[in-house]
Amino acid sequence: MMSTSQEDHFASDFLSPISQGLLNCAPNLEKFELKGNFYPDLTPCRKLEEFKFAYQGAEYSNQVLDIHELTRMLENCRDSLKKLTFGDHGRLRDGPFKLDFHFPNLTHLKLEASMAYEIEDSLNITNLPKLTHLWISASNNISVMIENYHSRHAGITSLHVGCAFYPENENNDGQASVKLVNLFPAVNKFKLNVAIEFILHEDPFNPYSRLQFDVQAQDLLSLKETLQSLAGWGLTCGGHVEIKLNWLRGYCPPEDLDLVGTSVLQGVSEWRGLENTDVKFVNNWVGGQFALLDGMRDALLSCRTIRSVTCDEFEMSENDAAEFYAFIGENNLPMNVPDPEPQHGADFLYFCSHCSAMKLDLDFPNLTHLEIDDSMAYKIEDSLNIKNLPKLTHFSIASSTSIFQMMESYHLHHVGITSLHMGYTFYPETDDYDGHAAVKLVNLFPAVNEFKLDVAIEFEDHEDYSPYENYEYVVQDQDCLPLQETLQSLGCWVKELDFVGTSVLQGVAEWQGLANTGVKFVNTLVPGSFKLLDGMQNALLSCRAIRSMSEENSSEFYAFIGENNLPMSVPDPGSEDCEIMGEGAGEWEWRAALRGRG
Repeated sequence: MMSTSQEDHFASDFLSPISQGLLNCAPNLEKFELKGNFYPDLTPCRKLEEFKFAYQGAEYSNQVLDIHELTRMLENCRDSLKKLTFGDHGRLRDGPFKLDFHFPNLTHLKLEASMAYEIEDSLNITNLPKLTHLWISASNNISVMIENYHSRHAGITSLHVGCAFYPENENNDGQASVKLVNLFPAVNKFKLNVAIEFILHEDPFNPYSRLQFDVQAQDLLSLKETLQSLAGWGLTCGGHVEIKLNWLRGYCPPEDLDLVGTSVLQGVSEWRGLENTDVKFVNNWVGGQFALLDGMRDALLSCRTIRSVTCDEFEMSENDAAEFYAFIGENNLPMNVPDPEPQHGADFLYFCSHCSAMKLDLDFPNLTHLEIDDSMAYKIEDSLNIKNLPKLTHFSIASSTSIFQMMESYHLHHVGITSLHMGYTFYPETDDYDGHAAVKLVNLFPAVNEFKLDVAIEFEDHEDYSPYENYEYVVQDQDCLPLQETLQSLGCWVKELDFVGTSVLQGVAEWQGLANTGVKFVNTLVPGSFKLLDGMQNALLSCRAIRSMSEENSSEFYAFIGENNLPMSVPDPGSEDCEIMGEGAGEWEWRAALRGRG
C-alpha cells in the first residue's frame, strides 16, 4: 500500500519516483493499494490482479483528479486485473468523472463513491464480459444513484448497494428502483445498506435550541416502495438488508424504531428470496430504545419465513424483553434469542448487551489480567475467585452506573488481586445510597496495593416549562455526600466545583496510602471555571501529604499553593495542557471529570 498525506503539498513529487522504482522491481505483484495524487506506470506489473485506488489530493491545493492520467494508468494493466476498487476522492469540484472501461478479465468492481464516477456506458457485457460482482455506494437516495444507469449486464450475480435515506425530504418514487432488477436480472445475492439520517433543525424562536423531526409513516413510504420494487430477484445465494439509523440527536424513541422496522419488514415481506434474507437494524447513537409495538408485531408475523432479523445497539428494558420473548414463542417465529455466544450462521434475533446482563463462567488457570469495559453487561461474580482465576492479579471494571450498583452482586473474595482499576458514574441529583457500602471492595480484594478510580460526575439539564428551554440543577453540599463517603470507605487500603472538589479531597484525606495517591479533576465541557473557595482551601490543607493534584487555575490559587507548600501540579499557561480562554491573566481552560453541563 502507498499513501500520501492531505496536508503535504509535495507528496506526489517525493513519493512518485520512489513508488515507481518499487513497482519496477515487482513483476510478480498481485495486489496494490494506492492513496495519493500521482499515477504510476503499472506496465511492469504484468500479474497485477487486484488494484485499489483512492485519489488523495493536498488539502490546500487546487489539484483534482486527472481522468486522463487515471485512464492511462489503468490501461497498462487492463488484461490482468480481476478486482478493481475506486475509493472516494472527496473532490467533486470538476466531477463526476466519466470512466471508459475495457477489462476483459475483471470480475469484481467496487465504487465507494459512485456519484463521483460515471461508468454507465461501460457497465455492459461487451466492456466487462466477466464481471460478476458489483458494489456501488453513495450518500444519495438509491433512485438518484441509478438514474443514469441504462445498460443491462446479465453476468452480474452479486450486487451490493449502499445509499442514504432522508425521511424529511424524500419525495422520490420508490418504485423506480425496479430498474435495478431489470438491469441486472441474474442477481442471486444482494446486499443493501441504507443509512437513514434523522436531522435536528434550529429553532427559529430560540437560536440555542434544536427541534427534532417527528417521524411519520408517510415519511418512510418511499423506503418501503424501494424495498418492494426489489422483490423480483430469487436471491438463492442470500439477501441482506442493513438499516443504519443515524439519529443526530440524543434520544431515539421506540415509536421511531417501530415505524422504521415496520416499513422495512413490510417492504421485504414479498421478496422471492425471503427465506434466504437477513435484515439488520443498527442504532448509531446513544439512547436507541426498542419496544414491541403493534407495527412491528404485525410486520414480524408477515415475515415469519425470513431467515433472521437483528437489532444491534438498541436498549430494551427487562419487561419489554420478557414480552418480546413470549411473542416469539407464542407465534413460533423462525427466530430465537441466542445464548451469550450464539453459533455463527444460526437464525436469530439478537439484541446487544444493553438489554440484559450475560452470565459468564470463567475458568482460566493462567489469566493474570482481566478488563471489563461494561461490567453491567456481564455477570462474572461466580467466577471471580481464587479457584477459577488462581493467577489473576490485575482487575479492571467500568460502568456508567453507580459504584454501589456495580458491586452489589459481587460476593466472593479474591486475595490474589493486587491491582484494581474502577470506573463508575456519580449522579448528584439521584444517588442517595450509603457511600460507606463501598468498603465491601476492601473486604473482597484485601491484597490491593495499587488502586485507580475514575469517576464521571453527571450534571443533568432539565426541561423548563417551555419545551425548548432547559434549566440547570443546582448542586448542594449534601448532594456529594455519597461520593465523599465512598472515598472514605476505601481509606483502608466554581461553587459546584468547590462542593465536588471538597467532597473528593475530604474522602481521600484518611487514606493510608495518601502519600502515594494522585488526584485529578477533569472538566470535559467548556466553560468550566475554577475559583479557590473555602471548602477547597481547607480540603487541600487536610491533604498536604498527597502526592499530586492536577489543576489549572488563577494567580490566587498559585499563591495559596506556594504559601502552604502544597503538592499541586499546575501546567504552564503556554503549554499544550493549558488552553487560553480569555485575555486576562490566569484565565485558562480548566481541562484537568465534570460532565453534562455548560
